Parts: sequence; C-alpha cells; structure tokens
Amino acid sequence: MTTDHGENGKVRIFLVEDSSMMRDNLVDALHEIAPVEIVGSAADEASAVDWLRRERNACDLVMVDIFLESGSGLGVLKALSRQPDEPKRIVFSNHATAEIRAKCLELGASAVFDKSNKLDEMLGWLTRFAKSDLGVPA
Repeated sequence: MTTDHGENGKVRIFLVEDSSMMRDNLVDALHEIAPVEIVGSAADEASAVDWLRRERNACDLVMVDIFLESGSGLGVLKALSRQPDEPKRIVFSNHATAEIRAKCLELGASAVFDKSNKLDEMLGWLTRFAKSDLGVPA
C-alpha cells in the first residue's frame, strides 16, 4: 500500500483534541519522530467536522480524542465514515475501553491507542504510516 502524503512528503495530520496542553505536547512528540505537518486542529466535534468537510483532501490522517469540549470523537468518526475518499483516522484517548475501541474500529478508525500507556505504540504506528508501509491496521 502506498500513501500519497503532502507535496513535501510529510504526513498531513488534522488533530482533534480538546486539551491545549495535550495538543501542544502531542505536536512536539509527533514532529520529533516522523515527518509530519499539523494542518489544523479542533477542540470540538462541530469544528472538526466543519473543517474536514471544507478542507477535503487537506490531510492524510485525522487523530481523534473521544471526549471533546462539545460533541465527541465518535461523532467525528461517524461523519468521516460518510465521506468518500476519507483520510485514515486513529483514536488517541484516555478512554480506550474495549467497548470504545470496538465502536471506533466499527466507524472506520485504523487503530485505537490509550493515551495513558500507548504513546510509544501510537508513535510507532505513525512512523510506519509515514513510511507508507501500513497495509493493515496496527
């Protein structure tokens, strides 16, 4: 499988995360491990869905938290599942229970990672995605 990343070869990520501190820390970590470009972010479901509809094809990957300022990451995943040629999406949340994980995968997430103990696993997934060798969900 090959991934058509942005013109500069970087993975273009849209980040859906309501905590500004987590968002800043995540952006720093992502830039350290993989060629990424954060093309946008949202703290709530409505803003995320609006951006993703307006900026079609502007990102390669949507990274979603489940609990947001308003709405939820599940709503973002549901909206993306209705769009043709939607970007890959992963979930990075403190609430990655078995039930949430199953629902996210059902809604088209490629992977679900727990923020509390799966940061390295998520960064590894992203590194492989950046190298375009992800044929199956991590």
